[in-house]
Amino acid sequence: MLEVERANQSKLELVAKIEVAEADLQTRKKFLDVALNHVEAANIGKLAVEEALRRWRAENARKRRCIDNNAKFKNSCRVFKDETP
Repeated sequence: MLEVERANQSKLELVAKIEVAEADLQTRKKFLDVALNHVEAANIGKLAVEEALRRWRAENARKRRCIDNNAKFKNSCRVFKDETP
């Protein structure tokens, strides 16, 4: 009889540990889902920012070319050279 009671007690302890582990697993799954949602939202935001940067660069590329082609900025060192013979 004593062995049966010990076995039953051991079984109840194991069942309780399993229930705790299952509850912990469910909690971790919820946190994982939340974290994955945050990652997905961050990736969507990152892609939106990258696209906006691409558009901005395309729109401002012409302005940069105009500034780079401006004679005022080309070979500005010539201005400082001594041109006396």
